[in-house]
Amino acid sequence: MEIKEFGKYIKKLREEKSLSTHKLAELSGVSQSYISHLESGRKKNAPSPEVIKKLSENLDRSYVELMVAAGYYGDDELLEPVEEIVQGLISMKPGAGKTGMTMIDLAGILEQKNLIYKNLVLTQNDRKRILDMLDIMFQPKEDK
Repeated sequence: MEIKEFGKYIKKLREEKSLSTHKLAELSGVSQSYISHLESGRKKNAPSPEVIKKLSENLDRSYVELMVAAGYYGDDELLEPVEEIVQGLISMKPGAGKTGMTMIDLAGILEQKNLIYKNLVLTQNDRKRILDMLDIMFQPKEDK
């Protein structure tokens, strides 16, 4: 979606909630003039992810949905259905018998694109940092 179309989309969402630009600015912390310029097509670039997060919280739309609408992600970058991703990461705990415990590979999940945490899209660097922290937290205990 082009930035002008994105601005029209934001305006439509705002109007559906019966919010003025002043009220949306007050609720979101995004300046009224910025919202006005965005909606009127006077902005040349997409809002930052931080601005999109603030708007999403007050327009009843998910952060990821607005990030896609703003052009941060294309259709080819969207997640495949979660069931298909997780299915490939499930294994049975060895020695668990017929009623074995289902295990899901957390490292495999963290390798997936477009993960979110509290409405923030995790970057590749974020996912790597999480894996590094897990490695530190779960180092094999030394035998004494």
